[in-house]
Amino acid sequence: IQRIAVVGATCFLAVPVVKALVEAGYTVRGLIRDEAKAKKLLPDALELVAADLHKPETLEAGLQGQDAVYLNLTTETNRLDLPWYQEREGVRTVVEAAQKNELRHIYKIGGAWPKEIKVTSAIIPRGGNCAIHDSGIPYIIFDPTMFFETLERQIKADSLQWIGPTTGFKFWWVAVDDYAAQVVAAVNDPRANNRHYVVQGPELLTVQHAVDRFKAVYNPKLKIKTLPLFVAKLLGFLNAEIAFLAHIYGGFNQFNDEEFNAKDTWDDLGKPQITAEEFGRRLKKKGSSLA
Repeated sequence: IQRIAVVGATCFLAVPVVKALVEAGYTVRGLIRDEAKAKKLLPDALELVAADLHKPETLEAGLQGQDAVYLNLTTETNRLDLPWYQEREGVRTVVEAAQKNELRHIYKIGGAWPKEIKVTSAIIPRGGNCAIHDSGIPYIIFDPTMFFETLERQIKADSLQWIGPTTGFKFWWVAVDDYAAQVVAAVNDPRANNRHYVVQGPELLTVQHAVDRFKAVYNPKLKIKTLPLFVAKLLGFLNAEIAFLAHIYGGFNQFNDEEFNAKDTWDDLGKPQITAEEFGRRLKKKGSSLA
């Protein structure tokens, strides 16, 4: 594997993966819709090709000459009755284009939601995963739960905003840079075929502990503001984005302490090293626009 196309390359979880692949010497092609956004976020070395999940012919053309494809697609609605979703019909379209181009591998970021938690981000991707499983193309699906970058995205001015409780359940928080390193390690590893890898970080923390340790380094003056889940659900009747966030954070709140299931991932692809404090240091050094 040398030439890898990326679908969803401008997503905040995909950009570090693209950069890591480029730095590792792979030839990466971004299949993108917004050229201006892609040029702003992605390395100059990246080849950019216009493609649209709703237009199969553009994906077939975009995957020509590639060895593999990496998918970073999302489900950003709380509705289960829609006829089309990126992570189901969109994935199926990419798989068909990959088959026509005789690609050698499919990589995809998924999620490690327990089966008992009924959120769209857990239910909808199963259809896309089935298409990958049945494609006849070797695959890896990476299944993370909670990224430290979620904290960064919740910073608004001088506060970090969260929906629902911040204590009572714990996650194995992971940084996307550590995840990106695991993706790079998986490419061309003969052990990494036709399997799911659970992605978990080095420490089991509540949201509150993760926030406290992150902000102590990043910005001790950062205020924590929590919105009760029932209030978010009420506001969701007026705003579809808030409705989706309430839906997802409601799913988080159904977790018990997350079980550790990443031993095989660590053994094969390396153990994540970035802690909450280290993530805060890196974000502060980077000079995030959110600081």
